[in-house]
Amino acid sequence: MNNFFKAIIAGAAAKKFGGGCLGTIVIFVLVWVALGQCSSTPATTKSKAPVIKEKKISSIPTKSYRPLVKTAA
Repeated sequence: MNNFFKAIIAGAAAKKFGGGCLGTIVIFVLVWVALGQCSSTPATTKSKAPVIKEKKISSIPTKSYRPLVKTAA
């Protein structure tokens, strides 16, 4: 909501319901904050799925793995 219209609405409510000087200020602030909360856009709940990097895991440990080498006998 535009700040100008928030001020007009909050001022009208404060004039109508505020009892004295302090009450008018309190009502103005309360209505201003309430109008600010109502007009704020909600946070987006849509989020991208997390990217999971896959690593290829061998079932043979790399230290104990030796390629088969055929030797002449």
